Amino acid sequence: MTNLEFEEVIKVISKQNPTLLQPSKEASAMSCYYIGSIEISCNKSPIKTQLVKINGKIPLEVAKTIYEKYSDPRYGIKISQTAYPLNFNPNPVDYAVDEVYEKEIHHYQMQGPEVLAKNKKRALERLHQRPEKNKYIKRYLISTKEGLIAVITELEKYLAKEERKRHLFANKIISLTDVLAEKSKEDLETSDRKRKEISEAVLKKILEKTHPELSTQDWLNELQENQTIFSELLEIEDNNKEFQKLKEALDNFDKAINPYMNEEIQLKEIKEYQENIVIEADYDSSNKKISIKISSPKEKATEFYPRVVQTVKSLEGISYTIEYDYGDGSALLMKHEYSIRQGEVLTINRYLYNCITQRTVYNITNGTIKTLGNEEIKVDANMQETITTDVLTATSLATSITTNNMAKKSNRKKLCKKK
Repeated sequence: MTNLEFEEVIKVISKQNPTLLQPSKEASAMSCYYIGSIEISCNKSPIKTQLVKINGKIPLEVAKTIYEKYSDPRYGIKISQTAYPLNFNPNPVDYAVDEVYEKEIHHYQMQGPEVLAKNKKRALERLHQRPEKNKYIKRYLISTKEGLIAVITELEKYLAKEERKRHLFANKIISLTDVLAEKSKEDLETSDRKRKEISEAVLKKILEKTHPELSTQDWLNELQENQTIFSELLEIEDNNKEFQKLKEALDNFDKAINPYMNEEIQLKEIKEYQENIVIEADYDSSNKKISIKISSPKEKATEFYPRVVQTVKSLEGISYTIEYDYGDGSALLMKHEYSIRQGEVLTINRYLYNCITQRTVYNITNGTIKTLGNEEIKVDANMQETITTDVLTATSLATSITTNNMAKKSNRKKLCKKK
């Protein structure tokens, strides 16, 4: 998760419920907010991506709901406790503790490591025998805005339910079980709807700040101090027919990576596509750097390479990249960039089990190609034809991630129709 995403999630939720999130009053390098005694924090440093920490006594009831509803890797929710290794959203029942257990462990720790080792197992056995009512998870680590929204929404729902219980008891409502059962069904529908509405509002704010609709030409024109350099890059001409085909293919590739700047298609509403893809964005005002990453559900890829596309705009230029795991141990990375230092460059890397097997670096500005062995050769029409085929393949893969999920059906095939 980026700082931009964290800030927008907090702003949107605070606008909907001004009393839910209370900012920390202490000066810190962390952005901290509280839901009751539960702390939500994120590092303020301009790190590209980082984990949001949720510390406190997260009720086991809430943790079980998170486990049941948000185990999909797209939510990036992990349980983290000092007594256990970091696992991907495991069953919280196995990780929950209570105050009795924590006091016992603290008591044993004070007597030394030997006493702790001797008594910890029995303390765990007693813990597992006690009812779940008073158990809790001590910490969550969250890597996506979707996960953060989900956890906060579930905590809000739980607090509302507990408040309702107190009200019913205070008013001596006899049919408490029936009232809560009916309200629980209503809460489930409301929280899911609210979570989606918050996600939509957050993404809208992020898109307003990052302006993904700006084309390559628009962005490079904005970099006035380097405008002459970029103008020359965009005006490279070559009467070679294969070169013209390649340039057209690269233009379609860029639009497949960033469909927001493709005027030939009509995108769905955010609420229609936000459940099918994951969009991560960041903006660093200090160097005018914008990053927009779009990925398909992560469970469809290996741990080495996800299926993701990324657009990066900065004072140095602009780049469009795809990383695509085929699911059979092989993967592709293709990056098309306009750079002050190198000019227009296309990089194609192929991998097998995380080891690079083939590399092609085509400097379009200079008309040269470097291979894996760093040998530099002059490009010819046959090479350009081969590279064009690779670009068309990568465009099709990028389209499967972006356009197929984001564009209205009648427009989905437009990116790849020209050959």
